Amino acid sequence: MSQEIDWELLRRVSRSFYLTLRALPAEIRPDLCRGYLLARASDSIADLAETDRSERLAVLRSWSEGRVAAVPVAGLPPSEAQLLREVPNLYASVRGNERLLKMWRTILQGQQFDLERFKNCDPLTRSELENYTYSVAGCVGEFWTELCLHQLPSFSPASPDWLRERGVEFGKALQFINILRDREADALLGRIYVADAELGYAHERLAACLRAAREYVNALRPGRLKFACALPLRLAHRTWAQIQLRGGALKVSRAVVYTELLKSVLESLTPSHLSPK
Repeated sequence: MSQEIDWELLRRVSRSFYLTLRALPAEIRPDLCRGYLLARASDSIADLAETDRSERLAVLRSWSEGRVAAVPVAGLPPSEAQLLREVPNLYASVRGNERLLKMWRTILQGQQFDLERFKNCDPLTRSELENYTYSVAGCVGEFWTELCLHQLPSFSPASPDWLRERGVEFGKALQFINILRDREADALLGRIYVADAELGYAHERLAACLRAAREYVNALRPGRLKFACALPLRLAHRTWAQIQLRGGALKVSRAVVYTELLKSVLESLTPSHLSPK
């Protein structure tokens, strides 16, 4: 993969997130796009149910240690197969980018935990759930914020620590949505992230994370970055509403995506403001 982003590959593997990535300011777009593609590649490996668990773990561990090789896997959709072939070139393009690689190593740790932990079917404890949601998503909000602080120092009037804390919660909110949406399907695979008795807690934590995410978006200055953050937050609220109504959720419709896209454009024009302490 060249230094140019392969936008067609990105579009095919990222679905609606592609809209967010294309909207990002030019200063941060390359790192976030490459970070997304690396995380998507390791997620593809982790989710290969047809491949032995030990083989998947071996690949993820080798990638964690910097031994990044292509993984030929039959039966994958063409876009994912292409992405896995491109992983060595993609990794080479970010070599030396310690901020990005730290995020990917954290995600890899979370993916390895996921495979190792569910050798049995015991549900995650609250502590494990918090650590897991940080490893696979909260660290992305943290990375996103650190990158903006470095490349776009005037993107928000809020303090760096305030933004980092809410960036982590933002990332966790999106993962909690995934966990609650896919709860039944995951349980069939022996992966119980939230026990029945803990559903109330999970929804409370999601609500708190979404409040923090809203504060984060409100604190951004008008522009493309605000749009890029507002859209996934709005879609998360729409998905959560479906989960609460049905106990699970289908993916939001294309019409809903475009409606929230338009609302996010309008929101991107609003001045920043901080929530009262």
